[in-house]
Formats: sequence, structure tokens, C-alpha cells
Amino acid sequence: MDTLSSKHMIFLISGAAIVSLNSYSSIFIRTGGRDSWLAMITASVIILLIVWYFMSAMKRSNCYDIKEIHYKAYGKTLGSIILFLYALMLLITAVECSAVEANSIHTNLFIETPMWYLILFFIVPAVYPIKKGYTSIFLTTIITVILIYLAFATTEVLAEKYKDYNHLLPLMQVGLHKNFLKSILQILGVYGSLFIVLPYISGVLEKKG
Repeated sequence: MDTLSSKHMIFLISGAAIVSLNSYSSIFIRTGGRDSWLAMITASVIILLIVWYFMSAMKRSNCYDIKEIHYKAYGKTLGSIILFLYALMLLITAVECSAVEANSIHTNLFIETPMWYLILFFIVPAVYPIKKGYTSIFLTTIITVILIYLAFATTEVLAEKYKDYNHLLPLMQVGLHKNFLKSILQILGVYGSLFIVLPYISGVLEKKG
């Protein structure tokens, strides 16, 4: 039974955002320093405005299929090229995510386990839910996101006594510096993973209709 609702989309979007932000947090934190959390808030507001504009444009045109949107906007030839690049981006993102997580496990847990084995550990099990359709994909995503939230909550509770919020001060000590702006751009790049869910939007609206 392949069903798709807005509740499923919440978990799918959360999963995409959590994995990206967690995997690359050291990059924008190193760039933004103590102001990274301000950069995160700024980038989050910007991405929300972009998504709101994107969804508003879809609603006004009454067109939610990304293939049809690209064909109407760019023509069939250029639209096909852009869709090919989008599909290529999805493939590269999938490979990158598996490689990053495998590298993290190899570095911190299973040092003697070869990287190729850890990558297969992610790729091979992923084939099963993909072949089973929407239901398996979203059940896997929902369970994973819930477990990640529980792990984050546990970590926050255990680490609370070691936190010193004075390290966040003073705010914007050197003003609006280039590293702060660079950090915002890096976080926006990380948020680009949210557009993985674009192909599923039409399915949600068709189901509601």
C-alpha cells in the first residue's frame, strides 16, 4: 500500500536536514565560530522564505510535478538537461552521505573495518526498502528520525552539566564579518538536501485531492 501524506513529508524533510546538518556541522562551526548559531537562525529563515516562495509559485500555477515545471519553464531540451543534472545530484548526494557516515564509523568505532565494507553496510540494506515502495521508505525514515531525536535528546541531557553558555558571548564581537556570511552560505548549501523531497510533493497533493 503506497500512501503518502504531509505527515510523512515532515519526517522525510527532518531526515534530510538532520543528516546533512549533523554530518557537516564542523565545517560551518569552524567558519562562523561562536556566531554559528546566529548564522544557523539566519540561514533557516532564508531557506524557509525560499521554500515558501517556491511552494507559492507552484500553487499559483497549479503545477506540482517537477518534470512538468521544468519543461514549461525551460523547454523540453533544456528542461531535460536540468532534470538529468538533478538526478545526478541525487546520486552523488546518496554516495556522499554513505561515504561520510562510513568514514565516521570507521574513524570512531570500527577502526579496523575497511571503508568499502562499511559503505556496503549502508547501500545493500537500502536497496530493500527502495524496492518495496513508499511504505517501506517512509517507515524506515520515520523510525530512523525518531531514533536520531532520542539520541540527540539523550546526548543533550548527559552533556548539560558540561556546557558553558558564556562561550557564546559576546555576540557579533567583530560585527558582520565575512566568516559569518560565509557560514550562512555554507548552511544554505547544507539545507540544499531538502530539495531531495521535491519529487514527492505531487504525490502528497494527489493523495489529498
